[in-house]
Amino acid sequence: MPRPRVLLLEDEPVSAEFLRTALGELPLDLVHAATLAQARPALAEGFDLALLDLNLPDGSGAELLDALGPCPALALSAECDAARGAELRALGFTDAIAKPVSAATLQASVARHLGLSDAGTDPLALPPTWDQATALAAGGGDEGVRGARREHMRRDQPGQRARQRGARGRAGAAALSARSSAPRMRAS
Repeated sequence: MPRPRVLLLEDEPVSAEFLRTALGELPLDLVHAATLAQARPALAEGFDLALLDLNLPDGSGAELLDALGPCPALALSAECDAARGAELRALGFTDAIAKPVSAATLQASVARHLGLSDAGTDPLALPPTWDQATALAAGGGDEGVRGARREHMRRDQPGQRARQRGARGRAGAAALSARSSAPRMRAS
């Protein structure tokens, strides 16, 4: 039986590395892209599941929803309470995963959506949390990186969420690609 193919669309290098490592423990073939431009050519090969970041250098993962066809898509978002989950489902996402996410929660959600397991917790049923240990590990153990990332999310995400609330349906996906005027945090 072939292993399921999963697309991971995440541009932030530290987050991408953490997500790839966590997903690497599951029986799947992972294709990582950091931009929409990198992801689009890979869509022709087909996927069983897609994990799409909403805030990319060249747009939003929501712009790929139509091209994915029947493939379930999980939004990766720093804001992911029940109301936000409903907004993302209205855009066409199957589900959403709050970032930062623990490896166990990520693995359970992906396994559930791929039919590898029916166990796991629905991330939207939980209040969004800041997983200190995971955030610290994702920053290579550097407390300064963890703190800067947390401050970035607190500062930049409210404006992004307001723009995303204004987008309705898949036709509104272009509105999701509007960039925040705040500087983006970059790994060094």
